[in-house]
Amino acid sequence: MIYVLYKAGESIKELGTIKCPAGLAAIIVYTLNEGLRFGRGIDYNLYGMAYERLESGKDVNWDPSFLFLGKLFVEFGIPWQGYVMLMSFVFIVAMLIMLKGFKEIMPLALPLFALFSLSEVENMVRWYMGFSFIMIGISFILNNAPKCKIKFFLFSVIACSFHIALLPIPLLFYLVFLRKTPLLAPIPAIILFFCIAFFFQSNFMMQFVELFNIFSRTSDRFEGYGDDAQYWLTGGFDGANVSALPDIQVVIFLCCLVYLGHKITITEEEDEEKEDNKGKEDNHKAIFAYNLFIVGFLLYPIANLIELVLRFESIFIFFRAIVLAYILKYIYIEKRITITYGIYILSILIFLNIGRKTLVTPFKMKPEFYMYVWDQDRHTYQSVYDSWLIEIGKGN
Repeated sequence: MIYVLYKAGESIKELGTIKCPAGLAAIIVYTLNEGLRFGRGIDYNLYGMAYERLESGKDVNWDPSFLFLGKLFVEFGIPWQGYVMLMSFVFIVAMLIMLKGFKEIMPLALPLFALFSLSEVENMVRWYMGFSFIMIGISFILNNAPKCKIKFFLFSVIACSFHIALLPIPLLFYLVFLRKTPLLAPIPAIILFFCIAFFFQSNFMMQFVELFNIFSRTSDRFEGYGDDAQYWLTGGFDGANVSALPDIQVVIFLCCLVYLGHKITITEEEDEEKEDNKGKEDNHKAIFAYNLFIVGFLLYPIANLIELVLRFESIFIFFRAIVLAYILKYIYIEKRITITYGIYILSILIFLNIGRKTLVTPFKMKPEFYMYVWDQDRHTYQSVYDSWLIEIGKGN
């Protein structure tokens, strides 16, 4: 799949449109590969069980658009897997539409964005069904389309109709888009990251419990959150052994992206002075992606402690794929940016190591966590859900 997405990115960059055989190939391969998965992640199985309740005529507390499509699929006798395939299709189409705004790095950004988002998208299905529409909205403001602001917020409304908790995301994205310069220089950003990691206490969130309870009572769909507000605001990992800091390899990788990514934005600013409006637009896009990544970078330590924050942080940290694509293109391929030989070699080793870890991880986990529909055998959503709970330390 990754190779097909890379080749599709090359063709889309050359042709300037996703409406081509390569774009169709990318959509088909991603939709089949992800749409035919089975049991991957806790939420996947929870929604699978909820869908079975829907099929039996019972009510489920889903947001309007997600519920409407669910009932429509049930009416036509389409199983949960059909809904999963639709969500995979919508996500890859939205990804292609958004990344067209980063056409110059499309061959690298497309497979990287798919790879970095994979585990979260496979698990938090409704969350990323909604986020898909935000990505489509982003494409309008990236390309300065006619009435782009109206279209961006229109698609954002659609996104929130799938998951109301996405409500603050469009506003935050738009505020970041208005920023013309990097939010932080590398050293302050990295120092702030470690300060948050070492000094943030999840108990700080206790002061928001009552506010969270009031919010949850505004709709039946939030009752599940409100019933255990302390769980969601101060942890959400049910006693699992978690740390604010990720693995040292991940920390080094992210810090490397912060440092080298900032160099990309500086280079883009220098090029902007020599180019026309097109150069200014490309510069703004690079800074936009970098700033979104920085937000995710700073939220990372908190997200490791609080699951509710993780859902928001993951949306921002995804943009590290675009930052990495710019780095690979400008530093290692075109060599437009010069860095010291030591940093050059060290960064290559860091990138190779994180790539190795990403690709090897599935082989280190239980095979049942990476099944396709044909592997299902006697597994059920409940049985795989129970296995996931045990795996992450929630089960007995």
